[in-house]
Amino acid sequence: MIRMTIHLLYCQFRQWRAKKNIWVFWMLILLLADLYLRPTRRLINLLGVSPDTTVFPLIWNNTFFLMLFYFGVILYFSDVPFQNTMSQFLLIRCGKYRYACSHILYIFCSGVIISGLFFLIQWAMLPAPFFGSWGKFWGTVAQTSVAYEVGSGIEFQYHILWDFTPEEALAISFVVSILLNVLSGLFLYFCSLFGQKTTGMCIVAVFAVLPHIVSWLDFTTFYWFSPYSWLCLDTTMKNYNGSLPSLSYAFPILIFLNVILIVAILIRIWLKKDMD
Repeated sequence: MIRMTIHLLYCQFRQWRAKKNIWVFWMLILLLADLYLRPTRRLINLLGVSPDTTVFPLIWNNTFFLMLFYFGVILYFSDVPFQNTMSQFLLIRCGKYRYACSHILYIFCSGVIISGLFFLIQWAMLPAPFFGSWGKFWGTVAQTSVAYEVGSGIEFQYHILWDFTPEEALAISFVVSILLNVLSGLFLYFCSLFGQKTTGMCIVAVFAVLPHIVSWLDFTTFYWFSPYSWLCLDTTMKNYNGSLPSLSYAFPILIFLNVILIVAILIRIWLKKDMD
């Protein structure tokens, strides 16, 4: 079963060349990286000080960037339930459970690839040592308006530099981004099994927009309800502070939601007579 599932997964990735939504997604990610990271390179030249660690954990604190990025993730998974000219043959040959498991595995692998490649893109555009201190550069950006003046999308509260080491910030942001990618794909796949893919895309879009609206209104209670806001280290505390969600809340809830969706998908497939 494992060998056949891996073969089905390979078939899914081979279809990338024929999927326009995948190509548009990667072009969107490159555009976002250019818009938000290229000004930061100008900022480095302006200050004459290079950052000592990766920007990956900090870019997510810009809620508008986060919103646009997850619009792209919705676009990436917009072809659920991943049907093509070979779908009927593979379904008959492998059975609906193996076929569905390959889709779930494809969503998980895609979640890792999306975050991994974005990390590499920002690494290439804004190179820095892998680990090190937060450095004078990030302290200047956090405490002054110089980043805003040059149009950089990097914005964050200074407490992040004290609450997290570079290793912790990178690991937390990377894992949470993967969990959110997978959550988005699983939810859209679950909705597509009921013929409600468009509705599912609208729901995911609303939750992706919510952190930006909450940030604008400064109504922090809603940070608890939108999983996408938990990627912002500005609003997700290392330890519970009485008002904002903490990592001990965000991680279990994200894992729980993903597990629930996987179980719900398998139950739906068990009850569904066909996969059309």
